[in-house]
Amino acid sequence: MAGGRECRTSRLKDVLLWRKSLGISTLFCRAGKKTRADPNPRCIFSSLADRYYLPELPEPGQEVLLPQDLGRHLRTVLRLRRGDRLQLFDGKGEEAQAEIQEAGRGGVRVRVLAKSKGGEAPWRELELAFAVPKGSRLETLLAQATQLGVRRLQPLLFERSPKSARLRSIPPRWERILQAAAGQCRLDRLPLVLPPLPLRDWLQAPLPPQAYIALPPARGTPILGPEPSRSGAALLVGPEGGFSPEEVEEAREGGLVPLCLAPTVLRIETAATVGLALLLAAGRREE
Repeated sequence: MAGGRECRTSRLKDVLLWRKSLGISTLFCRAGKKTRADPNPRCIFSSLADRYYLPELPEPGQEVLLPQDLGRHLRTVLRLRRGDRLQLFDGKGEEAQAEIQEAGRGGVRVRVLAKSKGGEAPWRELELAFAVPKGSRLETLLAQATQLGVRRLQPLLFERSPKSARLRSIPPRWERILQAAAGQCRLDRLPLVLPPLPLRDWLQAPLPPQAYIALPPARGTPILGPEPSRSGAALLVGPEGGFSPEEVEEAREGGLVPLCLAPTVLRIETAATVGLALLLAAGRREE
C-alpha cells in the first residue's frame, strides 16, 4: 500500500512540475484563477486522450520527431516508452497510427504505421459568431464549441465589447485549445478561426442558409428551438453587456432569426454551448 502511495505521489509531482513549466490552466488540467506565477494560462494537451495534433503527418513507414512540448508530455507525464502506440491527427481530415521508436532526453520519435482519412461529420455545418468572453471562460467556449463540431469560429466586435475583448488578431493560444479539444473528442478537423470583425461587417458577408441571434427571454422568441434542417447554420452570441438596440435591428434586417435559449440570461460561453446543441439537434430531427 505504501509503495502504491509513493508511486502515485511521484506521478502527481511529475504532472504538477510539467503543468508549471508550461503554464497550463483550467481547461483540462486544473481549475482556478490566474496567479502571479501563471499570468498567461494556456492549455496544450489532455491526458485523457491518446490522440495528438501534428500539422503534417508522415507517410506510413516514415519516422518523425514530435514537437518538444508534446514529446515531453508523453515521456515525463504519461511515461510512454519505446513500443507504445498513439494516434496522431492533422486537423485537416487525416489521422495516423504511430509507434514510439525512441523516448529520451533527445525527444520522442515515432514511426507512422498507417494513415487513414476521417469520415465526414454526419451533422450540419455550424458557424459560431461570438463576443469574446474573459479569461478561462474563453477557453471553455472554444473547447465546447470544438467538441460540438463547429466548423467556423468568428470573433466579433460589438458596441458594448470591453476593451479586453477588442482583438486585432487571433492569439496562438486559441489554436492550442482547439487542438487539445479535438484530440480528446476524436475530431478529424479543427475549426477554422476567422479574423476578428465588427458585427456590421459580418452581417454584410454571405451567411449560412439559417442564421440565429441569441436574445434574452424578453426580446427573443419562445424556447421552441430552431426549425429542423440539415443545412448550414450560424449562431450569433453577443457581449456581456448585451446587444445594443441598433445591433438587434441590423441583425433582424440581415435575416437573423431571434432565438431564446433559456428563461434566464446566459453567459456568453453558456449561450454558445446551448445554442449550438439546439442547432445540432434540429439537424438530426430532419433525418
